[in-house]
Amino acid sequence: MATEGLRKLEKLILDKIRKRSIEISRNIYQHTRAIEDMAMVETTEHLSFEQGRKLPYKPVKPGAVWGHPWSSAWFRLRFTVPREFRGQTVSLQFSTGGEAIIFRDGKPVQALDQGRDRYILLKPARGGEKFELFVEAGANNALGDFWGCPTLGGPTIAVVLQDVFDAWQDICRLLEMVRAEPKALEEGDTRRALIIRALDKATNAFDYRDRSAEGRIASARRVRKILRPIFACKANASAQTLAIMGHAHIDVAWLWPMAETIRKCDRTFSNVIELMTHYPDFIHCQSQPQVYEFTKQRSPSLYKQVKQKVRDGKLIPTGCCWVEPDLNITGGESLVRQIMFGTRFFKKEFDHDVVTFWIPDTFGYSAALPQIMRRSGIKYFLSHKVLGNQFTRFPHNTFHWEGIDGSRVLAHLPGSGDYGMTLEAD
Repeated sequence: MATEGLRKLEKLILDKIRKRSIEISRNIYQHTRAIEDMAMVETTEHLSFEQGRKLPYKPVKPGAVWGHPWSSAWFRLRFTVPREFRGQTVSLQFSTGGEAIIFRDGKPVQALDQGRDRYILLKPARGGEKFELFVEAGANNALGDFWGCPTLGGPTIAVVLQDVFDAWQDICRLLEMVRAEPKALEEGDTRRALIIRALDKATNAFDYRDRSAEGRIASARRVRKILRPIFACKANASAQTLAIMGHAHIDVAWLWPMAETIRKCDRTFSNVIELMTHYPDFIHCQSQPQVYEFTKQRSPSLYKQVKQKVRDGKLIPTGCCWVEPDLNITGGESLVRQIMFGTRFFKKEFDHDVVTFWIPDTFGYSAALPQIMRRSGIKYFLSHKVLGNQFTRFPHNTFHWEGIDGSRVLAHLPGSGDYGMTLEAD
């Protein structure tokens, strides 16, 4: 009975912490200002920035509904940063209701979509800066679905209180650990109890009544000070050390026109580079020379940044094939040429030697592949799909794959075959 009572008490405390974390997230932005000068134009064409900039724009208000399947729109935002924003980090918030990309000074800088509606404009601001931003949007979501006409949200600019954002992130990451199912930390685990106690104390230390920037920042710093010893705790002696990097799985041809694939490549690379600006430790690996070539042709300024990030070791080209191919009906000659053209591209463009056959999403494998790989200088194989079989559980994640002629390559199948997997900190 006592154990059941403790479980209920813990649930109440965690629910309170979750609600407090939401309240703290509402303190991240301050002095929000609406952007009054917004105009748009709809089109069925996929245009370059120079073409889009010259379209006949008409004023539009937040809440406007636009679009139809596979249509596009261009938005023009004009505004001046208030003088009182001087010395602060300033962000734009704008939701087009679809997939979009921001152009700043004629260059693509970041995508906007259902999971990302903010862009850091200035860090720090001088105050008084004038902006004219263009946003190109498709009336579809990330998987090509059209859920009805998109609705405009925003646009606004606001001051970002970075200390509050960081405190909120600390709370969220620890809360994920103790709320995860299956449990990352079991009931009775001392670390679990310490985390819950620290989270309760930290969220109680935030002054929710003080709406001043100084008060919010002081509260955030109290929160982080309380949580700092928890993050400083060392892992168990048997804990593994993981190396984690980003990757974007781009279907070159799937549920959308090829022209949409080209835009998706720009959105992906611009997001990656923007993240690297704010998180210097972030590393991203990207497969398929074809997606690099798309961006090279459509957005030379963005591709120049891609090449620099490769030189810096922040963006890692991977996968030896030109695109991630079908492996069931494809012949040996085709696979050899996939590897030949793919490895040549990465060597020519980045002086980068690729030794991995990266094919996460194919629905079958040729038994001749280890032989083709070894004769092409490819040492490693990575895939994923075979783990998703609903009847036969594949027994291995890491193994040596031996082909028809006895050629062997080191193969790895990450995860469990579920595309909905999430990584939880423990």
